[in-house]
Amino acid sequence: GVLAMIAVFLAYCLLQAPST
Repeated sequence: GVLAMIAVFLAYCLLQAPST
């Protein structure tokens, strides 16, 4: 549900942040 979407979004964001 929403929690899963948020979890994936946060994880993806955290993984993309250091990639910058």
